Amino acid sequence: MLARLGDEDAEDRMTARIIDETRDQISLPLEVWDEIDAAPSPIGPLRRWRGLTQEELAAKAGISQGYLSEIETGKKVGDVATLRAIASALGVGLDDVTYEGN
Repeated sequence: MLARLGDEDAEDRMTARIIDETRDQISLPLEVWDEIDAAPSPIGPLRRWRGLTQEELAAKAGISQGYLSEIETGKKVGDVATLRAIASALGVGLDDVTYEGN
């Protein structure tokens, strides 16, 4: 509240707290969010943003390329363990790979 009243020290402390709380969150370019909103799954856009092929991501996540393709295209949902492995391989949180835009 002091930050809102112009107390610069309080504002600095609040800014530092916000940075600490959001440190592990990723910041995506608007184009990637647009692609995520239009895709059946956010995994494909996130994979391309990370510069990975399906084969590379599948290997990092310990799954087959075919299974990854089915998840990316919405043909399969993927179990939680698989989605966690994909999220970890992409360097994002589980929420980021299960995001449903529209």
